[in-house]
Amino acid sequence: MLTNLNRIGRTLLASLLDALFALFEGEAALIAKIVADVKAAGLTGDDARREAMRRFRAEYKGALKDSLLNLLIEMAVVKAKGAAIAPAE
Repeated sequence: MLTNLNRIGRTLLASLLDALFALFEGEAALIAKIVADVKAAGLTGDDARREAMRRFRAEYKGALKDSLLNLLIEMAVVKAKGAAIAPAE
């Protein structure tokens, strides 16, 4: 039973991430690139989050609240991990 719940949870999370990324397609693409760049630079934790926000603010020309930006950054981090949330076969 727990295995089925885990599979359902991973499937729902993956679907939710895909839907949110579709809503914020342009922002999500930029954030995904920035998250990958920040990770490649060796930053982690709060330092990585602050740097990702700084880079996003420097490159993005629209208005986006910090809370939404934080959510998109977290989504990009989770999506970058990929296999950790991929539905089990």
